[in-house]
Amino acid sequence: MNLKVIKLSVLVLSFHSWAVPERPSIVRDVHMTTQIGSETGFPQYTRATIPALQTTADGRISISHKPQRDGNLVFRLQVPEKFDDPAHPNFNKAFIEHRSGSDILAHPDALVPGARRSNIIINADNTMTFNGAAINNSTLNNFYGGSSTAHQGMCDPTFDKKSTKKNPYACGVSSLNDCYDLTIIRGDNIEKVSVEDENGNIISTDSRTIFGIPVTVEVSNPKTARAQIIQVRLPERVENRPGDIIDRVKTTLNPYRGASIPMKGFLEPNVAGDGKLLFLRANAGTSVFYEDSTGKRVATRSDNVYLYNEQNSDSDASNDFAACDVQQWTSQSIRPLSHAPYDDSINKKFGFAMQLFRDTEGDVIAETQPIGTYPWIDKNADNISITSIGYDLVERSNKKNEIVDSRVTSSECFTDIDKCSTGDEAQDGGILNGRVIMGLWTRGKMVLLDNLINNIDYSLNGTDAAHRLIDLYDSGSPIRVGNGRDNDEDNHPLASSGNTTFIDSNEHRFNYFKNTMRPVTPADVSWLVSSGRGTHELAFDDYLNPNSFINANMAQVIDLRPSGLRAIVEDTVQNTATGGRLLAPVVAGRAPLISSSEWRVPRYGQLLPSRGIKPRVEPIANGGINGKGLWIKEQGQGVSFRIPEQSNERAAQFMQGTLYYGLFIDQRDKNIPGDKRLVTYSDGSSISIQMGKTLVFKDPSNNVVGTYLIDEPILRNPDNTPIDNDYGWVHLGFQVSAKASSTEVLTFVDGYPVDMLMVDQPLFRLHAGGNVIIGAGDRSETQFIGWIDDFKVFAQELNPEVACNMANGTITGIGSEANSRWTEWSNTVDNTLHRIIDNYVNRDVNASNNIRDLTKYVCYLDNTGDLTANLGNIPADLVSVRDSINFPEGPLFFDRPRPDSSNNAFCTSCHTEDGLDGLDLEALKLRENVFAINDERRQPMQPDPFVYGVVPANWVKSFFNINNAAVGTAANPVCIDEFDLLRADEDSEFTCEPHANE
Repeated sequence: MNLKVIKLSVLVLSFHSWAVPERPSIVRDVHMTTQIGSETGFPQYTRATIPALQTTADGRISISHKPQRDGNLVFRLQVPEKFDDPAHPNFNKAFIEHRSGSDILAHPDALVPGARRSNIIINADNTMTFNGAAINNSTLNNFYGGSSTAHQGMCDPTFDKKSTKKNPYACGVSSLNDCYDLTIIRGDNIEKVSVEDENGNIISTDSRTIFGIPVTVEVSNPKTARAQIIQVRLPERVENRPGDIIDRVKTTLNPYRGASIPMKGFLEPNVAGDGKLLFLRANAGTSVFYEDSTGKRVATRSDNVYLYNEQNSDSDASNDFAACDVQQWTSQSIRPLSHAPYDDSINKKFGFAMQLFRDTEGDVIAETQPIGTYPWIDKNADNISITSIGYDLVERSNKKNEIVDSRVTSSECFTDIDKCSTGDEAQDGGILNGRVIMGLWTRGKMVLLDNLINNIDYSLNGTDAAHRLIDLYDSGSPIRVGNGRDNDEDNHPLASSGNTTFIDSNEHRFNYFKNTMRPVTPADVSWLVSSGRGTHELAFDDYLNPNSFINANMAQVIDLRPSGLRAIVEDTVQNTATGGRLLAPVVAGRAPLISSSEWRVPRYGQLLPSRGIKPRVEPIANGGINGKGLWIKEQGQGVSFRIPEQSNERAAQFMQGTLYYGLFIDQRDKNIPGDKRLVTYSDGSSISIQMGKTLVFKDPSNNVVGTYLIDEPILRNPDNTPIDNDYGWVHLGFQVSAKASSTEVLTFVDGYPVDMLMVDQPLFRLHAGGNVIIGAGDRSETQFIGWIDDFKVFAQELNPEVACNMANGTITGIGSEANSRWTEWSNTVDNTLHRIIDNYVNRDVNASNNIRDLTKYVCYLDNTGDLTANLGNIPADLVSVRDSINFPEGPLFFDRPRPDSSNNAFCTSCHTEDGLDGLDLEALKLRENVFAINDERRQPMQPDPFVYGVVPANWVKSFFNINNAAVGTAANPVCIDEFDLLRADEDSEFTCEPHANE
């Protein structure tokens, strides 16, 4: 079934006429692993990587869904303390700047030593001890339950805020070690079960029986660079007795056994939220029978399902199951993923289900609609992910380089031809690439990610023999592509999760390692996210913002088909702006309504062709500033966004309000004269660029109403020398303030305000039924030639830091010793524009002296590579004012109440009156008598408040305050804010309340 759809997609591709682009300015490594230089012969990561593993609540103990390639279930230990060692190559470096490989693991770039007979002890009470970090699967299968054909998950009761079980706890000799009491979740195909179908008939169907196996994992030298897992302990074995005619492990005599659930697979199990929501893949052939939101018995064929026992949502908490108890998941509690926002037992409890799911075009996903495959959910059950893309590069046959994607002009094997895999061998097939994310932080909308999480759309395998060198551009060396889809663990780095399609994240949990593990993207909410191929930073700010109107990352629009298959919508690019959300729950029989305060955002961007030659959407994460970009050249080529009807409240803002427009351009053929069209507005007014240097503003009659000559030092290398060919990414921003009969345009170049244009007529307006168009010159003299990316429209005024963030930069002040590049830039800008920044910079009593003395600023950036300039490498001669602009009421002091941010426009761009699960205005208000250390409200990048187990003295080098050695318990945890936040008063008195986050 999947293959037919893939072939159809390829067939459609083969008839398209594409414009062959010039070579991008940033050419990324999109193959992600290589066997070149490998001492073991296995592939190696080409970037610093946190393997895509499930972790405990503290992010340290981790497992893959799959056994290690030697057949063992292995526990891996993440050891970020390594990077605090000055002798380590990654010392004091942001994670994205670490050397390639999985250094964060206790056994980096290597297998965990397997379980040997000499390491296994059967204790007198019939429990088992494994010295080391591995358990052989046969032991689990034979004495505890589950099958090697099913995937495994891990549940940590610490996630249940009401639980008194907190991991880790001090153990071992003299209580110097850390121990974790966890549950391994496994499945097995044991029996058929009877279920009631949608017609009330009792039918027999396949099932998977769930097992929950308690394990204890012990770590020596915990929370130090020398930490190692030294022992794994299993409970009493289940053994058959003489005369048994049944296998006790598979029966209800097994105390670790749960229910048999009607489904055909048990894959990628994730236990999220409070240890009571089971999220997994049941295989596409599974039919789920349940009562929908109207009470009607229905059937949905769904690959992605969840299980939640309604008893846990009962108002009487004494009825709740304990976290990780597999008895709570019954044959009656299985539901298709699409039902979640309609499920009253979870849609007020878990963030991912609080808003109706919408596809990439903004259409509501019906509760019976199958949604994708390879599910993932974050640890707080706020955001989910599935796959959405996958197609072939070369023909599936014994041939090796018969191309089926017409965007590629030639293909050759990366290895010698005799070692090269055939088309059949090199490609996995299936729609198993193209990770999307949706949930609380995307306001329910499905967003196709545009970065190296989605490195290629092709389903090429992971070995060098499957990689190809392809020509995508008009010049330069071929691009190596590979590692699209591969679930053969022998084709992966030794420390990998064994499947390219797996995804996971430590989220915010290691952010107290400020210099080495905290993301450095200029954004307020970002995570380090890993696929089975590598790790990349993912920012959420734009998706959280209800005033984001257009956010075009030049990735595809995905059509969710009734069968559950996903298909690319040809000739479109997605709009990831998340306006138009609809809240759960849904009232039965009533169509959901969009609030009048919501923006109705354009459904997508329509690609505009020229004489049958159309702009092409890239098949790999190249051509763009962060991933994919769009090449336009021929007259009329561009992208058009149709403006929907708005509520009266929002339509008025088009006429008298402020909108920000931003666009990355990499212009080519700048010597060709003419006004190259950049943006055309609904009213016919436009902004163009001449010779790569002069911005031209025109009214609907094509009359020039203003110009600006870009004399700032753009397109520079990090050493301030001009880029040789004058090619490269420049960001242009235009903040348009509409008055009744006039217009003001504040122009930003590379994230910094450089000009204010005032026009005595209403221009640069949007209106319902009209379009806003990128490119699409009406004749050859007006056609922009080059790459474009990240076209964004925000229906609000952006502060200077956020405007700089749009250009991948951060605002910094010019210090007295600033180098020539930054002083040169700042000196080209009129002081009246520097004062715009100056008016935002907080200079109160908490501001440092170096901030108080600033008068000139720049947007610190470097778009010659991915995050080449970032929050972690601001030069010493520049002074960051990011927090002073975004959080002027700050900083946070642990021994003072959190300051009142309810009037902070930056905060209220995401926190709204109808915000959900911590995104409301209550989260911003002052609580006068509650110190920050006891306030359950956390900013998204703050680590979890409590640390358990052994805490060594002087633990983390980036702490503001030195910590003493301590042991954190459920009753008396170590409160990390005491060390991770500033202290206002050395003599202040405070206590840390252990369950403040309930």
